[in-house]
Amino acid sequence: MDPFPDVPTVFHITHWKAGSQWVFQVIGACAPDRIVRPEPESLHFLAQPIESGQIYPTLYVTRDEFEGVSIPEPHVKFVVIRDLRDVLISWYFSLKSSHVPMYPPHFQRRRAKLNALPLNEGLRYMTHVMLPQVARIQTSWVNSGALLVRYERLLEDELGQFERLLKHCQIEVSPGQLQQIVATYSFESMSGRRKGVEDIQSHYRKGVAGDWKNYLTGELLAEFKELYGDTLIETGYEADRDWGLAEPPGIFTFGNPRKGAVTKLSQRADDRAPRKCWCSSDQLSPFSPDYNKCGACGSLVCKVAVTLDDLLVSDDTTDLYGREYWLSPWFYAHNGGDIYEHARFDLSDRRLNQVRTLLKYKATGARVLEIGAGSGAFVALLRWAGFESVGLELSPWVVEFAQKTFDVPIYCGPVEQQDFAPGSFDAIALLNVLEHLPDPMSTLALCMRLLAPDGMLLIETPHVNDEKTFEAMQASGARFLNELRPIEHMYLFSEPALRLLLERLGCQWVPSVHSEQALFGYKRNQFLVAGRQPLPEQPPATIAKGLSTSIDGRMVQGLLDLKHYLEQARSQLSANRTRAAEKLKLVRLSLSNLSIQNDAITIGQGWYPVESYMQQTFRWVANDAQLIIRTPTGTRRTMSLDIEPGPGVGLQPFTLHVLDEQGRTAAVAEVKGREIVQITLPIIQGQEAVFRLHVEGGGLPTPNDPRILNFRVFRYWMQ
Repeated sequence: MDPFPDVPTVFHITHWKAGSQWVFQVIGACAPDRIVRPEPESLHFLAQPIESGQIYPTLYVTRDEFEGVSIPEPHVKFVVIRDLRDVLISWYFSLKSSHVPMYPPHFQRRRAKLNALPLNEGLRYMTHVMLPQVARIQTSWVNSGALLVRYERLLEDELGQFERLLKHCQIEVSPGQLQQIVATYSFESMSGRRKGVEDIQSHYRKGVAGDWKNYLTGELLAEFKELYGDTLIETGYEADRDWGLAEPPGIFTFGNPRKGAVTKLSQRADDRAPRKCWCSSDQLSPFSPDYNKCGACGSLVCKVAVTLDDLLVSDDTTDLYGREYWLSPWFYAHNGGDIYEHARFDLSDRRLNQVRTLLKYKATGARVLEIGAGSGAFVALLRWAGFESVGLELSPWVVEFAQKTFDVPIYCGPVEQQDFAPGSFDAIALLNVLEHLPDPMSTLALCMRLLAPDGMLLIETPHVNDEKTFEAMQASGARFLNELRPIEHMYLFSEPALRLLLERLGCQWVPSVHSEQALFGYKRNQFLVAGRQPLPEQPPATIAKGLSTSIDGRMVQGLLDLKHYLEQARSQLSANRTRAAEKLKLVRLSLSNLSIQNDAITIGQGWYPVESYMQQTFRWVANDAQLIIRTPTGTRRTMSLDIEPGPGVGLQPFTLHVLDEQGRTAAVAEVKGREIVQITLPIIQGQEAVFRLHVEGGGLPTPNDPRILNFRVFRYWMQ
């Protein structure tokens, strides 16, 4: 039995800086007993079973991610969006100054970066790094049939828009209560200022629409138009591209340094259009504006081909994979950081899976080549683990960076131009490299010649879902759209295509050694090992013994142990969430009114869901919370409350007023601390009575919690 069998499950879908906490606070105050507490990364929705009848606020998810979760019926959903230009400005000031740092370490890295950049460069960084996911969320929902609410309309008509939302969600609240709740959480009430008066250090910075016009000008505005002009049209914020600037947008090196290289190659698109797929099939059909799809193997093939010569870097400032590629906001947005940050987090979770996999199949001392070594961190980890590892990179600047940063041997240029002898290596790693190769079959065939007879390939590459069309991906906001990078990604492989490639090389493979699985139910990358012969595994004891022979090896073992413990903790956390959700459902069923008497006493509005802490079960209570006594029997008129002051009253003693349905004071109790107070109520046998628990002077804000927590009640009963 569900605790809320007669109401739909409600989903509030939105994105960052679209009033998500404001909407959460208002709806939470209207139906506090049904609200599911939001968690970072929308984990309250993505990482635990959905409870029927509950309200799930602040879901920062695309339509694709939403539809990947099992949703109970009946349910309703609404989507709140905001002008992407104002999102940029609001998010910039929030991330730079006012937002509470809830998500270290990447939050702190981004804040430090913004504080080190001038205003325009900081806004440009945000444009490339932060906005793509917001645009993806918006465009996935605009034509979905879900109720769409614009943040700007909420600002113009707060009461009317919230009435509309509550009606859609079938949440009942009286007009007077809603008016009071909306006033409580208005910009003026929360900030202490009128709208338009700015405080960049406050989470409630300005409270107006159209502020982007004060910041987006000149080249920055033109660049924004180039990136998001279509998004503004699709979401209805502009009718065409004729806003802001009369002249067409230009090309800006800082924003996207690969733009010049891509444009240069694309200008000869007709001469460079590939006639065949890597598998030699000419059955190519249009998939997207930039890619064809192979009818034989399912690979996606870039419509503009590049050659090996196009990959060479002679000028680190202008060539495709030169220095600016590794330092640009564009690279940061698609890869989670620039090369400096990769040099840091590649030493932790990012590459430890690959180190662990290599140790599983090859003993320390084996010779390893990494093609596309980047910062050099993986080569360094392997050398610390006892492997004879070297790396390759295309950019002279990147080679020098890796050599200086990790003191590792990195060679410059593609593998085709090196003089490695056949059989030189026991393993070759191509981690997110295969998709960049102009001729993957030829390059991998060369790698096979460079391997010893029992050698292995270690491959990671994006995963193509060959069941989805480009239009379906666009409509649902699929994250795979990030991989459609013309010129850079030449081929994108479905799982059958990757198997076919390995079969043609004469390889046996171990698939899905570790597939990078997001919380959203889709396989992001394919990760496998392959070789001419079956690959025997090393026993764990042999691996540990090999690592224990050096100080560096012991350090790598420690990192692997920490990763193992972290994975176990994550698995246990997931299991605990599932068990906790089931237990909470039982608690809500058995303790829905926190009563130890059979008096048909229920709670109304203003009560938050049951919580448990330190073996105590309780509910937090906002102001004017309702208690409903249905058809009381016997002569009992005294209600006992096991109660304690909360942050809403400053954790100080307070006076509790019990008001009747006409708002008159029916009883008064002094609450000094955790105690049981007794209140005599004017009730009539056999008649329902509704009372409100009112606190004068309550409602103080609670740090990092938008709820009003005046006091908490552990139990109550009649006597």
